Parts: sequence; structure tokens; C-alpha cells
Amino acid sequence: MNPEDYFDHFNVAVHGITESDVVNESLFSEVYKELSSLVTNQIVVHHTAFDKVAINAVCKKYKLKPPNLTWIDSVRVVRRVYPVFISRGYGLKNLTNHFGIKFKHHDAEGDAIATHKIVNHCLVDSKTEIEHWRENQFRSTQSTKTVGGGVIGFIDSKVDSNGNLFGETSISSLVEPGGVL
Repeated sequence: MNPEDYFDHFNVAVHGITESDVVNESLFSEVYKELSSLVTNQIVVHHTAFDKVAINAVCKKYKLKPPNLTWIDSVRVVRRVYPVFISRGYGLKNLTNHFGIKFKHHDAEGDAIATHKIVNHCLVDSKTEIEHWRENQFRSTQSTKTVGGGVIGFIDSKVDSNGNLFGETSISSLVEPGGVL
């Protein structure tokens, strides 16, 4: 696909795709209708937020409505199924090594197949179906401690997939009169 955009040398070094490789390829606006029909009302699994951010950005660029779909981040699933990956080691390369999956890194098809295989390991080991992760991907990976040291427990609120902040990360702090806790 031709992104009609600048090709940063860093990105070319990562995936090996140059502007001349895609100059005669279809534009996103030309394939949007077909892509949208494939993913609308479906679950789309991705590894990290890049794919979701890229789709939303290209839809905005072409003034198209992002497809109505459910995003499930395989990193969020991995971190909740395997405690060893809660805080680090959940990159695609490391996970494929861990699970003995061979793949071509930074190749769209290879990354997608590897992500599928990793999530399949998660589903088997957690004895869950992909639907389970629609909301549970946002469950806290650890209990939340209060300022006084007490434990609130796992955050398990209902997710509004239509909300403006759905799938985003937020940082907040507690404030009381006289300062920040």
C-alpha cells in the first residue's frame, strides 16, 4: 500500500520497505471499503498499539470513519496470562523465542502470524476464548495499593468500547487540599 507519506530512514531500516517499493501500490482510500467490510464488527488482534494508532491516523488523514471493531492487544493478554511478562519481555521477538515460534520480524505477514500463535498459546494456557479478552485485557495486572498501604484489589470496571479514551493509557494522581499525595 502506498502511504503517500515521507519515508523516514529509521522506518526503512526496520522493515526494508522504500518509497519506490510502493509508489505504484493502492492507496488506503482505495482499499478502505474492502478492508472495512472485512473487519467491521470483528475482533482484531494486534501486538502493541501501533496497528490501532496507524489505522486511526490513516482514517483521519483521508477523512474516513475508523471501522467499528474490537481491538485486542496481544501484549495485554500475554501480561495477564504469564506473570513473568508483567513488566518486561513482552516484545514480539522475545515472545516468539519463548514459545519457539519462527517468524520474519518486522514483516507484516510474519508479525501477524506470530501474534496469532502467541495469542493461541495464551488462550490454551488460560483456558479462555478470545471473547474473554474483549474486556479482560484491561484488567489490572496487579493489585492497587492505597497511599496508606492498604490494597484495593484488582481493577475490574466495565469497559465502554465507544468511549473517547477506550484503549488509551492515562496517568492520574490523587490530590487533596494542601498538595498531591
